[in-house]
Amino acid sequence: MEFSRRGLRVVPSTVPLSTSTATAAQRLDSGNIHALSSRLQKAKERFRVVSPMFRYRIFALRETYCWHIVNLKNPPSKNSIARTTTGYVGSLVQWEDIHLEAQIQAVLYALRMVKQGLSYITLGKAGVEGSVELEDILEDLPPLSGLLPSFMELRGFAKKEKIEVSQVVSYVMQFEEAENRFEDGGNTGTTEKSA
Repeated sequence: MEFSRRGLRVVPSTVPLSTSTATAAQRLDSGNIHALSSRLQKAKERFRVVSPMFRYRIFALRETYCWHIVNLKNPPSKNSIARTTTGYVGSLVQWEDIHLEAQIQAVLYALRMVKQGLSYITLGKAGVEGSVELEDILEDLPPLSGLLPSFMELRGFAKKEKIEVSQVVSYVMQFEEAENRFEDGGNTGTTEKSA
């Protein structure tokens, strides 16, 4: 049951929920699963020396940046990418940073949901081609509490892990995949967001 506001009234509406793992599996497309697996694997290989928290945040930054490029939106600036990677050292938080952090968190939350959904799909033997591979790649995905540090905590983690901001920025801003990534109108995995 959901509730929505209609004028001054709050009105209940029934939302049908499916409990079938086969239905969930039918909504997944093996092409999307393979594309997401490939992008996650590339990030894992490129940033294998950093913690999973940073690796997934960098992945989310890249997904967000590519979404902006593909959808002809202004992409995040280098400075905003740097600030959301290493925290804030004496600079004020900008609105651009707040929006970028929200989009990063949306991607990370979506990855957690994908991981949870995959565990049910593969358990129910109604899996989609590539779902076991994607579940294996997401094996080291930390819980949300470990993925979403405060800006102050982020600064401490970045110093401890000696994150190279220039390497992260160059990775995030690569365009080689952006043009071909969303051939079906931007609907592949976790990159779907609203501006």
